[in-house]
Amino acid sequence: MKLNKLNTVQTEIAPSFDLVRLSRSKEICDFAPNIIRKFFREGLRAYRVGKMVMFSKSELAALIRSRANQ
Repeated sequence: MKLNKLNTVQTEIAPSFDLVRLSRSKEICDFAPNIIRKFFREGLRAYRVGKMVMFSKSELAALIRSRANQ
C-alpha cells in the first residue's frame, strides 16, 4: 500500500523536476558546458550540491527567449 502511494507522488512531482547536470548539458540541450557557464554569469541560476553543478532547463529557455527579444 505505501509503495503505491509513493509511486503516485513521484509521478506527480517528476514532470516539474527539470534540473540538468552541467556535465550532461551537451547531451540534453546541445550547449557546451562553457556556454552554460557564460549563461551563469548572465543570470542563469546554478544549483550546487558539493561539486555537482546543475541548472534548470526551463530557466535556460526563459533566458534564451529574453535574449532573443532584446
